[in-house]
Amino acid sequence: MFVFQSFLASGYETSETHELKPDQVEWVKATTEQVYTLLTETPPDGPSFTETVKNILKREEHWNAWKNEGCPPFKRPASENTTEPDDDAKKVKRPKRRIGDVIRDAQAVGKYHMGNPELTKLWNLCPNNLEACKSKDRDFLPSLETYFEEAIMQLDPSAMVEEEYKKVNDGNFGWRALRLLARRSPHFFVHGNNPINRLPEYLETMIKKIAKDRPQAQSDVKVGADDTPPPDSNDQEYSEDVLKTQESEQTDNENVETKGRESKLNKVTSEMVAKLSEVLKGDWKKLAAKLGYTNDEIVFFQGKPTPYEQCKSMLEIWAEEDEDASVENLAYILEGLKCTEAVAILKT
Repeated sequence: MFVFQSFLASGYETSETHELKPDQVEWVKATTEQVYTLLTETPPDGPSFTETVKNILKREEHWNAWKNEGCPPFKRPASENTTEPDDDAKKVKRPKRRIGDVIRDAQAVGKYHMGNPELTKLWNLCPNNLEACKSKDRDFLPSLETYFEEAIMQLDPSAMVEEEYKKVNDGNFGWRALRLLARRSPHFFVHGNNPINRLPEYLETMIKKIAKDRPQAQSDVKVGADDTPPPDSNDQEYSEDVLKTQESEQTDNENVETKGRESKLNKVTSEMVAKLSEVLKGDWKKLAAKLGYTNDEIVFFQGKPTPYEQCKSMLEIWAEEDEDASVENLAYILEGLKCTEAVAILKT
């Protein structure tokens, strides 16, 4: 096709003997059309390929003509519009406001100006960044019961899950579990008497405590007939088995020093906890601070529905896990807080 184009192009310096005759010109044109027809009928995308070839040849023709003319410089075409509209546009154009004035006006109405429309819009969705961070929509952490549900079920001997397939042996699960426990569970910050060397063992201990704290559905369900068992009786029996296992493990691992101290100090009983919770439900946060609980742990206890249950949960965990938990120590702390009625309950 390039050869045929050179035969028909004007501007080439050729002698008369090398010029095509009229019948030869007609043959070149007919052959060119035949080639285009064959290219169009050739799959795939024959028509688009033919148009591409024509565009390339057309560009080559323009380039040859530009060279034959001595390569003149390219010039933009003259604009049809006169200069009068430009003068009018200059008159209508407003002076641009200074950035300092824009920021000052935005701060006056409690907003931010970021210099970009989209950033400004995004930043002003919630001007108070701290309140935006506290929004419930930004709380992506799952609950302890949801995350550890499968692991709790695997601890049940009746599930017959082999040790190597348990969730506690998964490194990714363990890493996420530690982060979740640090945010959700007060047990994570309590110092234990028994050091744990392996992560799966530690997770099993924590899962047992979570299973103990997990609310049982059957406690809220009223059974119509005495012979009809609650729907979650298996979970309740499993939780009781977990508690018994935990108590037996703790009993086996107690050393001589701990036993000697327990023989001298009186433990806080569940009856005492119930009575103290009724008396201290209004000031239990002060007691929690004296017992060494952090603000995050106090916020966790506040998740209970009533002040009585909040105080009771705090005292139960303290009495169970604190190695210094005793009637004498608690009475000493309550005397410092001037809770005389609570002290009287402990001394009766």
